[in-house]
Amino acid sequence: MFLFKSKPKPAPEEPFVAWSSADFSVGVARFDQDHKRLADLLNRIHAALIQNRDRAQASQLMDELIQETRFHFFQEEAALKAASYPGLEAHAAEHQALLQEAADLHRQFQAGTISGLAFPNFLKNWFTTHIKESDRKYSAWLRRHGER
Repeated sequence: MFLFKSKPKPAPEEPFVAWSSADFSVGVARFDQDHKRLADLLNRIHAALIQNRDRAQASQLMDELIQETRFHFFQEEAALKAASYPGLEAHAAEHQALLQEAADLHRQFQAGTISGLAFPNFLKNWFTTHIKESDRKYSAWLRRHGER
C-alpha cells in the first residue's frame, strides 16, 4: 500500500498592514472603522504592486487612499475641534504634512522616478506611528466629550 503525503497547504499570506484592535484601536468606533478602511487600501496597493504588478491599478488606489485619508482627517479634526482638544493644531499639522508627502510620492510614482513600494512603505510607517503615538492621545479626551 502506498501512502502519499499531501503537500502542506501554504500559509495564507500575511497582509502588508495587519489590523488588530490591540495595535490600532483608538477607542472611537468611527475612527477605528476609518483606520481599518485605510489599512485595507494600503494592503490593496501593496498587492497591486507585488502580486499583480499593475502600476495603473496601484496608482488609482493611491489616489483613492489620499482622498479617503483627506476625508478622514477632516472628520477627525472636526471632532477634535468640537471637543476643544488642546492638541488640535499640532495634530492637524501632522495631517497636512502627511497629505503633502503622500501627494508628492504619488506624483513621483506616476513619473516613474521612485520605486512603487516607496508609497506604501512610507504610509505604513506613518500610519502605524501616527495612530499609536498621536491618535491615541486624543482617545480619552474624545470619549470624555461623548465620542464612542
